[in-house]
Formats: sequence, structure tokens, C-alpha cells
Amino acid sequence: MKALLSKIKNDDIRKGVQTITDKYSFIYDYYLCSFSGRYHAQEPNLLAHVKRCVYFANHLLDEFDASDLDRDVVIAACILHDIGKLFCAWNPQITPIHHKNIVKSLFNELHVQYHKNTGWFQHQDLQQAHPLLSSLIVSVHPFKYSRDVQDLIEVHMSHWAKKICRQPDNLLHYIMCSADYLASRDIKIDKELL
Repeated sequence: MKALLSKIKNDDIRKGVQTITDKYSFIYDYYLCSFSGRYHAQEPNLLAHVKRCVYFANHLLDEFDASDLDRDVVIAACILHDIGKLFCAWNPQITPIHHKNIVKSLFNELHVQYHKNTGWFQHQDLQQAHPLLSSLIVSVHPFKYSRDVQDLIEVHMSHWAKKICRQPDNLLHYIMCSADYLASRDIKIDKELL
């Protein structure tokens, strides 16, 4: 995560993102990108997905000659865009003890799907809404330009969750959506480039 954070040049944005990633660090190492195991074949965990997302975003930002501030906002959104998955799925084998009771009580009240092949319980409606949950987490830890980061997070699933997510309407929205989409595909990238 340290290498990803170092890509953010604006101190306020970097410190704000670091506050959130420090608090929820376990999600990056332990949570899967695809709880069903059907997608994100190149990504064993959320951190791998974030690295790939930042990689593709950087290439798109270069192509469109983005400003330093726009670059920092997009990279911050790439790092935080899936943190809301924290509330969408639960694996009793790896969820940290301080988080288990919260998720367990939530999942007892909701209809969930169990994926035998991965060992994860998942609530499909919450999964579709995870961009909004990710944005909510960011809103609880505000920092300079955090609303711009939330704006990108809220549209990142627009091509998959059309009924829940706002549709992209500017270049940074399209860069965010494209980077997330490309990261989820089975595109091989030299690990040294990540």
C-alpha cells in the first residue's frame, strides 16, 4: 500500500487516503475481488485489484495529459473504490474478530448467498451497492478533495450496476470506470510494472 500511496503527490489527499487504508487495512489483504470466484482471475485479493486499477488509470491519465490534481484524485479513488465491499461479504475464517460481530448480525438479518468454492457469504444487493458504501466510508473520514474522490467512486460500477450507480458524465468518470473494468479483465501485466 505504501507504494500506491506514494503515487499521490498532494499531501492532503495522500494523508486522507492513508487514514482510511490504515483503519481498514485488512480488507486489502483478505477480501476477494470476486466473492463468487467467477471474475478477477488475475487478482488474488483486493490489493492486487487496486494495483491493477491504478496501473490502468495511470496509463489513461497519461494519454489524456491529466493535471497533477486530477491524477491524485483518480489514484485515490482507485485505492478506495472497493472498500465498501467490507459490508457486502463475510468469510468467518478470515474476518478479524473485531469486525465479526458487526457483519454476522447484519448477515443474520439479510438474505445471503454462500459460495462453496471460495468460502464467502455474499449479499448480492449490497454487492451492487458497494460503490455507495465505499463513498460513505470516505465521507466519514473527510479530507481535502474527498468529495471529488467520492464522486469517482460512486460511478465506478456504472457499467455493471446501472440501476444503482450514477452514469459517468465527464472524462475522469470514464477513466475511473475504464481502469476498474480493465483491472477486472484477464489481462496479463508484468508484476514489475505494478
